[in-house]
Amino acid sequence: MCEFCGRRGRAVVSDESGRVGILDLSRGWSVAPYPLAHVHADGSTGDLFTCPACDARLMRGEALRARQGVVRRLT
Repeated sequence: MCEFCGRRGRAVVSDESGRVGILDLSRGWSVAPYPLAHVHADGSTGDLFTCPACDARLMRGEALRARQGVVRRLT
């Protein structure tokens, strides 16, 4: 699920450690790795994912509000 817009990518199977491999993601998706036990402000745990549309907006210099309420901008 995208950390900004909530869009869902195609379903993928995680490995035995609970992680999804970057090569298993749909084309254009990116991942920010976090420890599996890390709890984010919105209650989600582990890695954060960004969809292609939000990634393109970040690359254009837009500031996006994450689901946790944090505003992020690519610098």
